[in-house]
Formats: sequence, structure tokens, C-alpha cells
Amino acid sequence: MRTLTTTNRLRLPPLSLAILAAIAGCGGTSGDSACADSAAARCAQRATCSNNVGITKTFGDMTTCLAREKQSCINALAAKGTGNTPDRVEQCVAALKTESCADYFAGNVPAACVNTGTLADGAGCAFAGQCSSTYCTGLTNAACGTCGEAVASGGDCTNDGTCARGQTCFTTPGSMGMAMSCITEGVAGASCTRSMPCATGLSCVGMMTMGASGTCMPAGTAIGAACDPATRTAPGCDRSVGLFCNATSKTCTAVTFAANGAACGVGSDGNFIDCTAGACYGSVLGGPMPTMGTCKADAADGAACDTTNGPGCINPARCVTTSGSTAGTCQLSDASSC
Repeated sequence: MRTLTTTNRLRLPPLSLAILAAIAGCGGTSGDSACADSAAARCAQRATCSNNVGITKTFGDMTTCLAREKQSCINALAAKGTGNTPDRVEQCVAALKTESCADYFAGNVPAACVNTGTLADGAGCAFAGQCSSTYCTGLTNAACGTCGEAVASGGDCTNDGTCARGQTCFTTPGSMGMAMSCITEGVAGASCTRSMPCATGLSCVGMMTMGASGTCMPAGTAIGAACDPATRTAPGCDRSVGLFCNATSKTCTAVTFAANGAACGVGSDGNFIDCTAGACYGSVLGGPMPTMGTCKADAADGAACDTTNGPGCINPARCVTTSGSTAGTCQLSDASSC
């Protein structure tokens, strides 16, 4: 970040002064320093809990993760009505360092990372910390959302996506349309179905037919571990740490990562190829005839994106679309536009 001289500061317009004041705080930790610490903690947590797969898949490398997380933090501190401060950011950093990976994957955000803002329900927002409800709803494919309450457990989150912390907006595989609902994913030993999945790191074992239930069991976490790709009699492999159940060998193999434009999906050897800093489009993983797709790298801020056909956007930017269209533009959250 460029250092401002005294002369430069005097020439800044009032809005810029207000933003700098919000970021710097009042005699405490600076916003720049706090956000650098936050980025380091969040990226370290992502790397540790995913065996670095989360960094490769989402950002491509640690440098990009640090830069993106820091900028998002700075934008959040500058948001009107926010309850966040540099000191609050540092409290969150301390909490993140002790958060379990299970809570990380489940979205059980530490209390120290939840900020209560001053904006009432119905006000425009870009960050949850601006809102007195602590939720900014309707941000799925929009630049601005609305302060309000999260979708209730079991409620329809198709057009909103804002479930309560610790819940997931889930689409039942094979369901008609795009109906989604807020659910709490099953823990080890819990009953599971196609509409009630298990938490990250677990497989739903024994769900033999549509409508039948299974049991959440730990997925394989080591290369060479025995697995069942259909999870009928044994668990599969933990994709969150970069493992895939090879249907031929019935053992866990390491996921490999391909660059933009490369083939992705299940290869002829039965191993899985994922995409670096992007997603695989056009592949079919299951069934008797899996097909390969193509990697599309996530697009930069301001670039074109498509929520169905790709590319997506570099995290934590979202693809902001117009009504009725899947095409849009990548935008990083910035409350000044709300």
C-alpha cells in the first residue's frame, strides 16, 4: 500500500478521509496490519484443513489467497454502519487460530468473527457486519444485499443462499429444478439421505436405493486406503483433502490439478483431475460412462463470468448477474455501491 504524505492527506476528499479513519481505527491496531493478519490466518486455516488443496483449487497459490483475503477485509472495514474494527479483526484472528476444521467446513464462524452493525433490516448492505441482524441477505449473484434474517432451517434458500451460520444451502442431487433448502449436515454416526448429506470428511454409507437412508462414516484420508466409489458398503475418500476413490482399484488416489483449458474429470486410469484456481465444466463423474470436461480458470474482478457455463470469479468475488441471466461480471464486495 502506498504511504500517504501529509500533503497528500490534506488533499483527500471527505469520503476518503472517512474510509481511512474507519480502516485505521482510533489509536489501536491499523486496518492494514489487522487485515494482513486476518488474511494470513484465513489462508493458513484453509491450507491446514484441506492439506493445501483448498489453496490450489480456490486461489492457485498462497500469494493470491493472501492478497484477496486482505482486500476483502479492508473493504469490509470501510463499509458504512459496520460493527467491525481493526481490533475486532484481531480478536477474530485469535479465534480462527483455535477453530476446528470441522467447524471451518461447516461454517460455524467463531463468535469473535461475528460483528453487529447499525443498519436495520431492509437496508442495503454488502457485508454481514453492517447489519444489526448480523446477516446481509440476497448476495448470491448480486453486488448488494439487504440486511435481514437468515433463512430458517429447512427453508427455501434457492434465491437467497443466506442460511444461518453452521447450515448449508443444499440442492438434492437429481431433484427437479433448482430448489434448495437450508440444512445441517450430518455428523459421524448420523442418518443420511440424498437430501440430508453428511458433513465434509464423511461419506453416507449404505444408501442403496433412492429414498433409503445410510449412515455418516469417516471418508478415507490416506492414499491407498480401501474405498467404495458408490459408498454402498464402505466409505469413499475425502475430497476436501485431495483424495478420490478410484473405481477400478477401489483405493483412494490423489487428485491432480490441471491448468485453464485442460481436460478435467475422471481419466481413463480412474483417477480424478480437478482444476487449479477454477472449475471443471462439462464433465460427468458418475454412471457407467463418465465424461471429461474442460477447466476454466476463475475470472478477475471486472471480467465476464457465467454461473452455469463458467468461468466463475476469483474468491471472494461473486458473479453479479442481471435478472434471468446466468451471465454477469465479477465483483468484489464493496459497500460504497450499496
